[in-house]
Amino acid sequence: MRDEAGDAPPSIRTRGLRKVFRTGERTVEALRGVDLEIPEPCFHAVMGASGSGKSTLLHLLAGLDRADAGEIEVGGRRVDRMSEADLTLYRRRAVGVVFQAFNLLPTLTALENAAMPGVLDGRPRAECSERAALLLRELGLGDRFDHRPDALSGGEQQRVAIARALHFSPGVLFADEPTGNLDSASSERLFELLGGIAAERRMIVLVVTHEANAAVRCAAATILRDGAVAGGFTTEGLDADDLAARAAELARPAR
Repeated sequence: MRDEAGDAPPSIRTRGLRKVFRTGERTVEALRGVDLEIPEPCFHAVMGASGSGKSTLLHLLAGLDRADAGEIEVGGRRVDRMSEADLTLYRRRAVGVVFQAFNLLPTLTALENAAMPGVLDGRPRAECSERAALLLRELGLGDRFDHRPDALSGGEQQRVAIARALHFSPGVLFADEPTGNLDSASSERLFELLGGIAAERRMIVLVVTHEANAAVRCAAATILRDGAVAGGFTTEGLDADDLAARAAELARPAR
């Protein structure tokens, strides 16, 4: 399955992106004019300290929330100008999202969870199940079709979530701290899997992470500090310690 707008080359661009959260009389400026450009398929990390705006940025790019100002363009489409109906279709068909908490429906099997985007889109159930089965097999879960989430390991649950996110062959896959609930061995395998998905499917995989040993598997990293882009770099030739040091230097508060 493929979204009818999915033939546009994968790309991400933001200009002057701002987001403010208000709680009572308190105002928090989560993003302060973020400019970001990822012009082609790649495996890209967004890093920064807690509260730097990483997850907020991902949520705006994925259409899960709206910006207060600025432009968002994904695959040549202006996300910031979409109606609520268009945003719903964008989230379902044009991009995929994977969360730290997996967000699988506990009463559904792995196959049913992976088929859910197609079912919600009104596609024939047999077609949706066939697509889900293909993706689960590709992700090494061919023997887990009938297992519910509580019968799967954390790594297996995250792979089901990835299968669900890939249902419509999106151009962009967003992953928000995808290894936060996994042990170190499962985290390593998951990032290897995500890197393979980016390369083999020629898509952008944008991952929010605080783990240098995970981010070093990406081709490049963007560092946020206090809601703004502090800088970025390619990871070629770096090990995890090198990457952590460069990220920490960029994330250090300005004097």
